[in-house]
Amino acid sequence: METTPLNSQKVLSACKDREDCQGNGVLQKGVPTPGDRPEPGQMSNGYSADPSTSADEATHSIPTATTTLVAEIRQGERETWGKKMDFLLSVIGYAVDLGNIWRFPYICYQNGGGAFLLPYTIMAIFGGIPLFYMELALGQYHRNGCISIWRKICPIFKGIGYAICIIAFYIASYYNTIIAWALYYLISSFTDRLPWTSCQNSWNTGNCTDYFSQDNVTWTLHSTSPAEEFYL
Repeated sequence: METTPLNSQKVLSACKDREDCQGNGVLQKGVPTPGDRPEPGQMSNGYSADPSTSADEATHSIPTATTTLVAEIRQGERETWGKKMDFLLSVIGYAVDLGNIWRFPYICYQNGGGAFLLPYTIMAIFGGIPLFYMELALGQYHRNGCISIWRKICPIFKGIGYAICIIAFYIASYYNTIIAWALYYLISSFTDRLPWTSCQNSWNTGNCTDYFSQDNVTWTLHSTSPAEEFYL
């Protein structure tokens, strides 16, 4: 008696190409010819890659197109210095002000003269210069003002930014007065007769004593010079 094993080549050869047939009680799938590509949704052996999808669902399913929108947000770029010399001059103008030229000699003389330079130099090296460099580094790295930069670093310290603005406004209020005085003295120095050398001006008082143009001058406790009345 001749026996035929299940899934034998004879049973498969009896099936037509790409057609299902049943041999020996086992459902077989038609073997594709060499060079043919499998249909969409099928594996290389001919069966569907998605067994949960039926034929009815496959015919009635409509593919939906999905569109993904990518929004690109660009923050406005802040202006930067064109040259290093511009930045250097700006820093010098910020650090060296009227206080270094006008007030520092007076403070130095009032607090001991040359002995005052020693603690001043120590505090400048260990306190002033590091804080000044830190302020420049933070401003250059974050590219923000004194108020917005503290909101990014530590919002609880944002009051420091407001304090910097208030101090700058206070300094500018009386520095403008000093600059106006200097400009007025500069213009007065171009006159034919200097106004602080005589007592014949509209602002002079009865105590004004011109001791340069007179040979005999009586100087009292209330006497003032023309220069004192001009600058005061």
